[in-house]
Amino acid sequence: MLRKKYNWLTVLLAFAVMLTLAACGGGGSGKTDDAGSDAEVADTTVEEEAADEAGDGASTAGGELIDAGNVRAVCPTGWFNLEVQNSDGDGLDPNQLTFLKGAESASDLFNAASVMIVFHGMDNPVMDIRSVYEDIEELEPFEAGGRTWEGFKGVSMGYQYALLNREGSGEVQVMVLMENDNASIALDDPDFLTILETLDY
Repeated sequence: MLRKKYNWLTVLLAFAVMLTLAACGGGGSGKTDDAGSDAEVADTTVEEEAADEAGDGASTAGGELIDAGNVRAVCPTGWFNLEVQNSDGDGLDPNQLTFLKGAESASDLFNAASVMIVFHGMDNPVMDIRSVYEDIEELEPFEAGGRTWEGFKGVSMGYQYALLNREGSGEVQVMVLMENDNASIALDDPDFLTILETLDY
């Protein structure tokens, strides 16, 4: 079982590196002024407004706002924010967030369910990684935070994942490890919806 977990960690980190390298060309803050972003501002939720007023790292009713630079979201209460290093090891990655459910520290990564969010710039499309999954099931589009999310579920290394995509000021990819030893995540869980509803990029 331990070897399987290390194999899973290797796959997860490989995904992170692959998605990070793809995101490096995006550049900028990702928060451009266009009609799409104006519509998103109009759809700002109460929790987003609270997070805006509180500022980076401040607590909100649903958790703590984590701002990586080009992407930010609330890490729900009881979850652990895993800081993600740049691929070159110099500082934190401004394009990525990773939240662990069922974890109290980074060492619990092996046993936690997780949500990994990666921002991609408009000129840098998301890589299609469907080939690493089996038993793919397309998800019905659903609304969260005034946005429509699309994606699929699939199995990799014996673990169930969901992968969501959403375009706007750039594109964001959300990878969910849905079940592990210490926790599970359903796409309609209030905590997960809090992440999507407060996601800003």
